[in-house]
Order: sequence, then structure tokens, then C-alpha cells
Amino acid sequence: MFNKDIPTINMLSDGTTITGNIDIKGDFRIDGNINGNISCTDKLTIGITANINGDINSNDIEISGNITGNIITKNMSLFKETSRFNGKIITGKMIVESGAILSMNCDMEKKEIPNTNYLGEFIEK
Repeated sequence: MFNKDIPTINMLSDGTTITGNIDIKGDFRIDGNINGNISCTDKLTIGITANINGDINSNDIEISGNITGNIITKNMSLFKETSRFNGKIITGKMIVESGAILSMNCDMEKKEIPNTNYLGEFIEK
């Protein structure tokens, strides 16, 4: 018998590439490559070997790999020392470790984060 209250953790392994948009319920860890937009209801972890080209929307994000695109996080954005980010971000809180390489516009103004799947619907590109 399955317990529906157990959190779901999904993973995309290193060496795997997906082209297209991804919608995830639960946590998601990416160690591979994604060319498309990502919408995640919980925590999104971008591993050190990950390369993302697209917009991201999640409650929380932890980044160790590379992202080119835009990000919306409702709660926390954590950029680890190995992270590389190029784009726009709207976030509630942000932590940046020494060594992270960021080329971005950032909005942390205390306001309601938009309820949208992808930044293309909210941020002017």
C-alpha cells in the first residue's frame, strides 16, 4: 500500500538531455541538461554538472551548476560557489556563496511573487 503523504523526489541524471518544458510536483534534482522551462512546486536543486537553458519557477532553488534564463522563487534562492547564472531573478531571499559567478538583474522587493509557470509571462525579456 502506498502512502500519498511521502514527499516525491524526482531526478534527472548527468548525461541526460531533455528538450521541452517540465512541470514537477514535489522536489526535483537536475544533474543533466535541460533546454526548456521548468516549473517545480517545491525545491529545485541544480547539481554541479547541470546546464539549464530556460526559465525556472519554484518555491526554493539551490544552484551548483549553470543556468541561462530567468528565475522566480517564492522563498529562497541559494547560489553555491560553483554556480553560474545569467538572467533575471525574482526571489524572496537570496544567499550567494563566494565564488559564484552571476550576471543578473535581481528583484527582491517585498511584494507578492506572481503565480505564473514561466517568467516569459511576467518579465519582459
